[in-house]
Amino acid sequence: MIKVIDLNLEKSQVSNKNLFYEMTQNIRSNHTFIYTDDSKGKNNAGYGVYCNNPPINYTERLPEEVTICTAEIVAINKAIIISLCKQLRNVVIVSDSKSAIDKIRYPGVDTSNDSITLSTKKLLLEANNSGTKIHLTWIPSHTDISGIEAADKLANIGRSLNVPKNIKIDKADILAVIKHKLTKEFSQKWKTIATNKGGWYSEIVKKFPKTRWFGNLKYARRKDITNIIRLKTGHCRTKAHLNRIGIIDSPLCECGKIENINHIFLACPLRTYLQSDLYTKLIKDSHTTPFSMQTVLYNANLKTINLINTFIDKNKLEL
Repeated sequence: MIKVIDLNLEKSQVSNKNLFYEMTQNIRSNHTFIYTDDSKGKNNAGYGVYCNNPPINYTERLPEEVTICTAEIVAINKAIIISLCKQLRNVVIVSDSKSAIDKIRYPGVDTSNDSITLSTKKLLLEANNSGTKIHLTWIPSHTDISGIEAADKLANIGRSLNVPKNIKIDKADILAVIKHKLTKEFSQKWKTIATNKGGWYSEIVKKFPKTRWFGNLKYARRKDITNIIRLKTGHCRTKAHLNRIGIIDSPLCECGKIENINHIFLACPLRTYLQSDLYTKLIKDSHTTPFSMQTVLYNANLKTINLINTFIDKNKLEL
């Protein structure tokens, strides 16, 4: 069984440093405290393992592909190996990565793509069977605990070393790198494409979010989401758009002006009352004047989206 000491600390607690020392005071005389930390930059990664007594100052560079969680598990893995080599009896490994500890402590692991975690679990069992009792414990980062600060400095040194540690990189880490690179390449390509076409959409969606923008609209009508998508792309049944793609002969509104999105929502004299109401409510919703529908859609929150769809319903618009 993997042993974890739960100190019940929270990130928001200012007194975490004092609480940590108070809650571990009774076991300090007969336990060795080893601190681990990771450091990840744009093109490099490293980890550090520190202990005051016996003196341990260990650091290595890691392949740039590893995630922060994996780097921390590698650090914990090394702390266990050092504990076994030094034949330490009672050890507390302190980490500021809750995700790493959770990954190690919970049963179940995908043996096909998580070799680091599996190796660490095996080492903990080996340590327990050989008489080395190891506990893991988590403390929030930036707690100003000297051991963690020392491990952090070692991790930063490790990042700058010339040769990274030769480890098997898990599939999940590789996929994360591929996804990041593809996203970066797409973003750069999008900026180039947007200079020639898709101008309306590119002014609204300057960069692509990691999650769907309508993810928080759990109870929205499908039509409401469709309306916003059509407004963002500009591909809706305004006369200007229908004329541009050859569906109708004239781009003019019944009022005699070109009927585009801005005209319908903000300028058409045939909808003056409802436009005035929408304009006033958008200002109250923190939209700075002067604004266009592009700027409104760019800064659209849930309330703004509801205001736009209410306007569409009241005007019986079919986008």
